[in-house]
Amino acid sequence: MDNCPHDIVVRGMCGFCGVDLQLPTGTRPYNEAALASTASVSMIHHVPDIKVSEELAKKIGQKDIDDLLGARKLILLVDLDQTIVHTTDRDYDHDPHNPANIDVTFYQIKNTTYFTKLRPHTRTFLERMTKLYQLHIITYGQRNYAHKIAQILDPNKVLFDHRIMSRDELSSSYHKTSNMEALFPCGEELVAIIDDRADVWEYSDRLIKVPEYKFFKETGDINAPSSTREAERERKEGRVRGVAHAMDNDNDDYLLILGEVLTEIHEIFYQEYDKAATKKDGEECSAKRPRIAPLDLAQIIAYKKKQVLRNCRIVLSGIIPIGVAMTQHPFFKLCQQFGAEMDEDVSCKTTHVITSRFGTTKANKAEKMNIFVVSPLWVHHSVHKWVQADEKDYVVTKESDINEEVKAQLERDCDVVMGGINPTKLMPLDLKAMEEEVDAAMDDEDEEEEEIKDEEAEEESTEDGTERKQKAEEGPIQIEAIDPDNDTDDSEDYQILFDDDDEIGFENETEPLDEEEPLDAIEQGEPNSDDEDV
Repeated sequence: MDNCPHDIVVRGMCGFCGVDLQLPTGTRPYNEAALASTASVSMIHHVPDIKVSEELAKKIGQKDIDDLLGARKLILLVDLDQTIVHTTDRDYDHDPHNPANIDVTFYQIKNTTYFTKLRPHTRTFLERMTKLYQLHIITYGQRNYAHKIAQILDPNKVLFDHRIMSRDELSSSYHKTSNMEALFPCGEELVAIIDDRADVWEYSDRLIKVPEYKFFKETGDINAPSSTREAERERKEGRVRGVAHAMDNDNDDYLLILGEVLTEIHEIFYQEYDKAATKKDGEECSAKRPRIAPLDLAQIIAYKKKQVLRNCRIVLSGIIPIGVAMTQHPFFKLCQQFGAEMDEDVSCKTTHVITSRFGTTKANKAEKMNIFVVSPLWVHHSVHKWVQADEKDYVVTKESDINEEVKAQLERDCDVVMGGINPTKLMPLDLKAMEEEVDAAMDDEDEEEEEIKDEEAEEESTEDGTERKQKAEEGPIQIEAIDPDNDTDDSEDYQILFDDDDEIGFENETEPLDEEEPLDAIEQGEPNSDDEDV
């Protein structure tokens, strides 16, 4: 026992020698120094009480990496709710005549009946991915729920085995990232993530954000963490008791698309891996392949995203609410992340103007230049399909004013993957302010007239600005209050205050964060320009 390193500890007891390491000081029959343990890393998903030392964790982690590389596999972390399943705890009338009900399963947990619908093509997707990836479930559902869904998806335990981490094992109630270092002590280079929520992964670069799947109309994510605004919305949707109603048609095909994307990511990784195993002169290295990943999956995922809108140069009109910095807005970042170059104004280089409403100044200018003027849904559907959608299906006309689908999509996608920029720190999307901005633009007869007015106002301000400031310093000044119903000259006292810049007000916008440079190892085509002042 004196020589035991206590590298494995199970609920306070050494896994090698069996000594109780939790005995109070002074009551231990052993040498106090011999009871020191370095076991602090919890590596087993569903048994957090088993801990190993950091040194042993790295040995185990490296063996896992060697095994994965030898089997030419990667790691895929899979969320459950609204990613590959949708669950309700409402009463549900299972209509046998609705073909969408084929994959609806019901069961009980703690005297509550649940109905779970598999996203279309879920079984095909998982069977295909398990040949390329080691699959893990990471969910905010409770342990009983997570293991029940795993049993439905994987009754023979060939897909996930014991790799199931639920709310009970996650060390944070807000972020799933908190357990990553323990699960992968040698690094996360082989890890990809699919989830309908970006915030719980702190907008990780290795996340592929999945469009939320919703089969039961009145129910959101019943297992959403309670830390976010989105979670509160989902909880209100999902917890109001009543009868659940299903969609009339369930034609969701996203998992087929996602399967193709993840297959390509796997192919790119192992192409680079094989290159690293070959000498520059073409001769094979030793039979033993590299023990480290030559490329981080986060880089490959970023590369794949940038291919979607890589030939687009986009101008936004009526999308960014007043008071929000354009470069910090989620929709702006979404376009950039998927490869578009962003400009502030329309030019001959512009390929698309994205607008929520017909007749804005920029939209009118674009139409005269035969530039596509399309709805924000064109971007969202392109992102979801991982290929540019056909613009003719999204052209904004006088009859295609902003609709509820566009509004809902813009609100939901404040939670898009944003390369580390947390949208909860930004101003919430204000559709009323956005419409006011668009209305103001529509009231302008043309840009030239507006520029003339601005120039005249600036000249007038320059001429009397100094005089007004001097009068302000002397005290209250008299400003004539005009009564439209009375021609008499009455006066009221006003105090005019100036700041140091001789401005009545100022706007404080957050500086845009720098974007990472494109990946040299796999970059194709011209890199995106992220240095423009937009």
